[in-house]
Amino acid sequence: MNEPGAHECRSDLDIPVPLEQAWAVLADFARWGEWNSFVVEVRGAERPQLGLLVHLDVRWHDGGKVVAAEEIVEVIDEPTRKGFRWDYRGLPARLGLVRGSRLIVLEARGPQACFYHSYERFRGPFVGFLSMAKIQDGFDRMATGLAKACASTNEPSGSRL
Repeated sequence: MNEPGAHECRSDLDIPVPLEQAWAVLADFARWGEWNSFVVEVRGAERPQLGLLVHLDVRWHDGGKVVAAEEIVEVIDEPTRKGFRWDYRGLPARLGLVRGSRLIVLEARGPQACFYHSYERFRGPFVGFLSMAKIQDGFDRMATGLAKACASTNEPSGSRL
């Protein structure tokens, strides 16, 4: 449900590989730069781990860059659902100007498929200054990149690009 003044971005995508295979790609922060054109580097953790502060190197579609500080506040590790949630911890958040919380989760859709869901809600008096179109574009690029990376793990090693 939308709260007054809150802005949201989401990206949902079916991925035709098993949950564990997709999770192996998504949870490997060290390799995000190989497939993720939105968050091109994660520093501070190799995998999702509760309580760690990570720095994300974000690249916009126009080539602009920003670094965001996020704290991993939840790790989901269930047989049919895996993911994590992080909360924005940058200066605007510490000043109470913009708060954000992003959930990234994979859910099994049978033995050979899963569903990617990413959702973030932004709140605070400065939320109107965020470029929601740029953020949404990044969410969509990340989802597409993940799906392609997962598909490439199904290919014989000689046919990978």
